[in-house]
Amino acid sequence: FVPFGDIAAFTALSLASLILYTSPALVTVGAFALGRERATRRKLAALALASGGAALVIGGGTGVIDWSGAAMAFGCAIFYTGFILASDRVAETTSPLSFTASVATGAAVGFTAVALLTGGIQANGEGVMWVALIASVSTVLPIVLFMAGLARIGASTASIASTVEPVFTVALAWIVLGEALGPL
Repeated sequence: FVPFGDIAAFTALSLASLILYTSPALVTVGAFALGRERATRRKLAALALASGGAALVIGGGTGVIDWSGAAMAFGCAIFYTGFILASDRVAETTSPLSFTASVATGAAVGFTAVALLTGGIQANGEGVMWVALIASVSTVLPIVLFMAGLARIGASTASIASTVEPVFTVALAWIVLGEALGPL
């Protein structure tokens, strides 16, 4: 497993995000295959529309595809699919806040251990502030909200609804990083 942000060294984040968002289709197929959800016309239509929208955006790119970066992004999609399908059962019996606390704590301990072993912790006051802000706004809050939705509407519907994220990722990659979509 490669942290998603590290993929930027291999390929454009906008393209990596679009590849990552093959996971709603994988989650939906997994939920159907595991017998957790039924394949309804409505759900299949929603998946087709969401996937079609992603495909329209995938039609563009930075013009260069690094296949190792694309493979890592797809690996993240596979990992995320497994996480969502496993979390689907936990969401039924655990509060979203408790679940998020467990996930965030586990991730923090894991990343801290790796950073300590590789000499990667170099923080000042401003750096710690940005990490705390990013962790709260970009990680903790979305996980709480996703888990709350997962418990209410199921894995496939929650995953399909999350396909709005690549639009924001591509827009922010353009605004913040100056990335632009173009022909592949």
